[in-house]
Amino acid sequence: MTDTLRFSRIVRTADDGSRFVDAELELTESTPATGARPMAVAGMSTAATVTYLRSA
Repeated sequence: MTDTLRFSRIVRTADDGSRFVDAELELTESTPATGARPMAVAGMSTAATVTYLRSA
């Protein structure tokens, strides 16, 4: 299974303001542990503390 997660992120502008930007992450199916249900998982973003998951 390959899917896409669409989201909005906030970015800094040149005038020290901010704005929303549409973005997408590719999700791939992964089974995190034996007996667990498969999950749609995205790789780490440039903000290394964020992980995106989507499960059934």
